[in-house]
Amino acid sequence: MSFFVLSGTFVFAAVAQDEESENILYNDAIITAISPAVDKAVDDYYKAILKHTPGYGPSYAKIIKIERPNGDRTAYFLIEMEFEPFLGPHITVGKDRVLVELGWGSPPKVLKFEHLEDYPLPEHKAHWRY
Repeated sequence: MSFFVLSGTFVFAAVAQDEESENILYNDAIITAISPAVDKAVDDYYKAILKHTPGYGPSYAKIIKIERPNGDRTAYFLIEMEFEPFLGPHITVGKDRVLVELGWGSPPKVLKFEHLEDYPLPEHKAHWRY
């Protein structure tokens, strides 16, 4: 009897893990698809503040909202994302939010870039700022 309960728990845990992995997969794919536009917005903002352009990655980013403003099954999306850009060995420098337009057959375009918060650099990395 306890074998079945253990098996049921194991199967449930495996299903939950697969669903979580699928959500991460979709999140990471969307972030990758819009990254050319977001990369440019990050560069434009941080080039006046930092000597090097920070990077970001899917593990430092989160899709906040996706809208399909033209209705069901249309291929035009507005994607809102928050992320924490980093320098060097993943030293985060701030928190930002972007609104990206993504449509069929056209490159992604940042409609809005909002810098939400500065994070202090470690003292030994202060030379990264202007």
